[in-house]
Amino acid sequence: MDEEMDVDEPAPAPALASSSPPPPAPPPPATAAAATPPTTPAPPPPETAAPVAEFTDAHCNAQAITPVAALLKSFQLDPTKYAVVLDGRRLNNKDAVFRPLWRFLQRQRRNGVAISNAGSSSQIQSQSQSQSQPQPQALQTQLVPAQVFRTLFHLQILPMELVPEGAGDEDDDDRAADPLPETMRALLHTAADLHARFPDTVAQPCAALVRHVQLQMGQLLMASTKAQPAWLDFLLLGDQVTVATPDSDSAIAAPQPSAAAAPTAVPWRYLLPFAVRRDYYVQHYLGYARCLIRLAPSASRMGNIMRQKVRLDRAKVLSAAGVLLNLFSHEYSLLEFQYRDEVGTGQGPTLEFYNLVVAAAEASFPTLWNSGAKPYLMPRGGAVSAQEWAAVQADHAHELTRREQRQRHADSAASALLQPPPTSAAHETATAKSVESGAAVLRVLGQLMAKAVLDDRVVDIPFHPRFLALVFDPRIDAADSGIPPATLADVADVDSALAKSLQSMLDTPDPAGLHVHFEFDGHDLIDNGSDVQVVTRADAQRYVSLVSDLVAGATGQQHAARAVRTGFEWVLPAGPFATLFTTAELAAIFSGSAAHDDEQWTRAALVDRGGLRADHGYSLGSRVVCDLVDWMCTLPATDRRAFLTFLTGAPRLPIGGWTKLNPPFTVVQRSAPAPDQFLPSVMTCANYLKMPMYSSRAILEERMRVAIGDGLGSFHLS
Repeated sequence: MDEEMDVDEPAPAPALASSSPPPPAPPPPATAAAATPPTTPAPPPPETAAPVAEFTDAHCNAQAITPVAALLKSFQLDPTKYAVVLDGRRLNNKDAVFRPLWRFLQRQRRNGVAISNAGSSSQIQSQSQSQSQPQPQALQTQLVPAQVFRTLFHLQILPMELVPEGAGDEDDDDRAADPLPETMRALLHTAADLHARFPDTVAQPCAALVRHVQLQMGQLLMASTKAQPAWLDFLLLGDQVTVATPDSDSAIAAPQPSAAAAPTAVPWRYLLPFAVRRDYYVQHYLGYARCLIRLAPSASRMGNIMRQKVRLDRAKVLSAAGVLLNLFSHEYSLLEFQYRDEVGTGQGPTLEFYNLVVAAAEASFPTLWNSGAKPYLMPRGGAVSAQEWAAVQADHAHELTRREQRQRHADSAASALLQPPPTSAAHETATAKSVESGAAVLRVLGQLMAKAVLDDRVVDIPFHPRFLALVFDPRIDAADSGIPPATLADVADVDSALAKSLQSMLDTPDPAGLHVHFEFDGHDLIDNGSDVQVVTRADAQRYVSLVSDLVAGATGQQHAARAVRTGFEWVLPAGPFATLFTTAELAAIFSGSAAHDDEQWTRAALVDRGGLRADHGYSLGSRVVCDLVDWMCTLPATDRRAFLTFLTGAPRLPIGGWTKLNPPFTVVQRSAPAPDQFLPSVMTCANYLKMPMYSSRAILEERMRVAIGDGLGSFHLS
């Protein structure tokens, strides 16, 4: 399902969860949803508690892992006035249907009841006390949600006043029923200790552990509904695990690092490679629909994600981003963009939107950024004042209140779902103007980062790794953060020229002759610092320490990092990122990995490893394709970015390189009566390069450069 809107029109956020199917007509009242097996009869409801709706086979297939609240909305029922009851228990409206069913099966297993598949149906069979309990793995593989709905459970929708007394909400302590083995804790802590003592030697992932984790994470229905065992969360998140409710399609409680716990990463994180930890994040924080689409494409039909299309003006992309991301970035729908007076739509223009916002943020606020940190984006020390940060906080709180009001309005009644609250034009204008401050721009970039993760967009938001580490450090929110101060080595990593200057100051035998005062870049380093001169070598050491923390530490970057983190958490929780990923991995997620970029621009990566495909008139051995590969291998860094933007809409490759492009990079023949007179063209949504059969490599290079120069900045039919 797609929705379109123009950025100048009123833009209310979608009221329905995007994963919900179109609401069917409410079925007539009935008495029983499904027959229950005689061995475990469901407690009969009171005679007056006749259910108002049945679960049909269609609902079983479409709603197997949908939120309970969305299930009620599909019947056009108010979630505050009706409840779903399973076996005498009221299900939590914020939970997913499949998860309580799985808990029910776990309780049955602990009580000596097994699940077996006989033919095409499932049955519950009582076990004698002498029989051993079934293996959890066998139980998981036999579970079929549709069969569970139809043959095992007595699901009812009842008015609140008719819910049996004592039904209550589904308990939340079932996941902790199976305690984590102490031997596992001891082994993990031993591995962490070895890694701390020998970081270069003990740093390889554990293949056996990876196999077990992948086997467990392969249970996608369990993973997408947060029914995984406790040991998996402990392995990935450590002792910092708490339970919180993410804002996603399933609204299921997901494990999160505790804000009060130590913000350091899990010390045994190295035992699992980046790809496994990233899959865990997708499964546990991005909702069941995206979990199925990304990790099990064959089952993607079970996860329906609405597409929200927005039309905007290229000349006002930054101010438009401030409005649009406030309205739509936290929605579960896929956000797509189209530009006025251009026919192109889909993945290409959307990826370019992310690139345009970053470029506009850098060009429109040159005084915000540390020029010595290029090619990274690093705010100048103290560039975001406390007043700017307070204004962003106030605007964020106001937007959060409006967001909660829209959600309450959506839940108030089924009829209200079609009549969202009007959008205040005055406030939207104020929101757009607020992007003129540095703190507001950083908040927009934080929203952009999180939305790119949620929608699986390839973006290039090149924040400096040092700054990213501060953004995702939970201590940054505290007034006295406790983050260790930055050193001269940290300054050298950010701004090498400044570090050399500070080092020369330390090497000067008489600092008084430098006539330096305790101020830097317009900021007093101490009280009345502009009037206090650096005289002694101890003063010089103090001066260098204060400047280092202003430029690269929490003292100078706290408000800027808070602004980015606030924007990120508007969409996704930031805590798991610091726990699951290293600083280098965070930089790779948001801006690619420059360390291995050269390896991707070789014949081995493009041809031998399948990074490029040829079709419709060409093969990998065709002369034109070989000329194209040879030309691509000679491109400098700036031309690589231009070529990728021309081909895909994004200026960098995804993590993993050419082979991870989706759809894959494909070269096809463009039919033309005089090939040398025609330019190549692309389909960015399909990563298709349509190349005429040029007579020589020189003509191919010249035609490609003209096409890239003319094609950037617009999307038209070719």
